[in-house]
Amino acid sequence: MKNFKSRMIADGAVCTALTVLLAVIAIYIPIFSIVSVAVVGIPLTYLGIKHGLGLSCTAAVAAVLVLFALTGNFISIVLFGVTNMLPGIAMGYCVKNKKSFKLSIAIVSAGVLAGLMLQLLVINYSVDGNGISKMIDETINSTKDIMSSLFGELSGTGIGQEMNITSGTLNDAFELMREYIYLYMPSFVIGSSVVIGYVIYMFGAFILRIIRFGNIPSMPFKYIHATRGICYGAVILMLITTFSESTSVFMSALRNLQALLYAFIGVSGFAFIDYKLSSKIKSGYGRFGIYCIVFLSGYLFISFIVSILTFVGLFDGMFNYRRIGKAGGNDAKHR
Repeated sequence: MKNFKSRMIADGAVCTALTVLLAVIAIYIPIFSIVSVAVVGIPLTYLGIKHGLGLSCTAAVAAVLVLFALTGNFISIVLFGVTNMLPGIAMGYCVKNKKSFKLSIAIVSAGVLAGLMLQLLVINYSVDGNGISKMIDETINSTKDIMSSLFGELSGTGIGQEMNITSGTLNDAFELMREYIYLYMPSFVIGSSVVIGYVIYMFGAFILRIIRFGNIPSMPFKYIHATRGICYGAVILMLITTFSESTSVFMSALRNLQALLYAFIGVSGFAFIDYKLSSKIKSGYGRFGIYCIVFLSGYLFISFIVSILTFVGLFDGMFNYRRIGKAGGNDAKHR
């Protein structure tokens, strides 16, 4: 028992030190801050799986206090800790308690969402309670100024005359953009949390498998699929929101739910393509490289690409082309 407690203390100290080291690298080397949310929490995940939730939380608090001592900025460090450490703690809890893969993704995503919401609250209340609005307005206005300057230079050329874009048209377009940003911000925040949560979980599972620390349950990307219920629900919501002119809170919530469902269907379409391509190209890194080339070279047609993926995901969900849940198919349930 004494040796076990000594081991717990040693593991806690080492994982706390690793968390602080990774956090310092992320804070002071900007290029690493991009991946910090997927990396910083891994020592805490390891600690949670091995010794439980209590020790991983204690190590996270200790890491935050050390970072505060190093930086002197308490609010920023608390935000950093919630955003980058909480998902790792959540993953450790899920694996330790043998939660299902889907429930684990939901819990880790909830941790990510908590961090994003806390950041948004701080941003909002840092500027007289209108921080988010001012940030969006400044971004839109600066973009509009750049576009106005560009079209002003093109106005005297043949290209500008053919495009026939007036300042009024440009203003209307940016006002519509502003409305859409405000309307769909909830679905964007929730959707981003799920994507980041999935990446954190899969990357953490990958690292823990490399160091041969247990068998972490996971689902390859190519098996992600939309069920028939999701597809039918998305279509019904589309019909409701299309023919409704209501601007009530309830209708806004339905529009956000519709956006989330169609985003998931689009991801499922992408997974369907990955499933088909995996039979030709076994290497996941090779497929990832192909996708990067396609999206980077076709960024001008990104809306068309997204529409195709959504269409593919919708039909795969309704007709189950991957035979998910059927005899001879994948074991995942499809209903």
